[in-house]
Amino acid sequence: MLATSSASATTSSASRADDGDVTVRTHYLDWIRLSGQEPTREHNLVVLDGAKMPWLPFDTGDTWVEQCHDYWMIGMYAAGPEETGWWPEDAEDVFLCNHLWAKYNADDRPDGQERRSMSLGDVIQIDQHIYLVREHGFERTNWEAP
Repeated sequence: MLATSSASATTSSASRADDGDVTVRTHYLDWIRLSGQEPTREHNLVVLDGAKMPWLPFDTGDTWVEQCHDYWMIGMYAAGPEETGWWPEDAEDVFLCNHLWAKYNADDRPDGQERRSMSLGDVIQIDQHIYLVREHGFERTNWEAP
């Protein structure tokens, strides 16, 4: 069973690299590659009980977190661009996570023509800390950073 921290994203900048350089990046679960389908307008959706839902073909773990971890380990996440220092030096991880959620779910998001909006199961990397986007907030995992 995958062990994850139940604590929220609250690590302060004091625990980050001493040189001041912070790696901040989003990683999106690559639904197209994971499903093996050809890209189409609805390439990543399947109808279940009348609702369109993401289709993920592998049932690898008992929980959603375990399945996402397995997808992470086999390289089924596509890394976004590295973010540059728009955050205050003393920003806590929860601030960065919330900012990235808002940025990548806005109608005018910077990569709106290239990537879907940030969704449940996507990942935010802050240095060596990996946060899984959950239904309500973010969960710090014990996954290794790429």
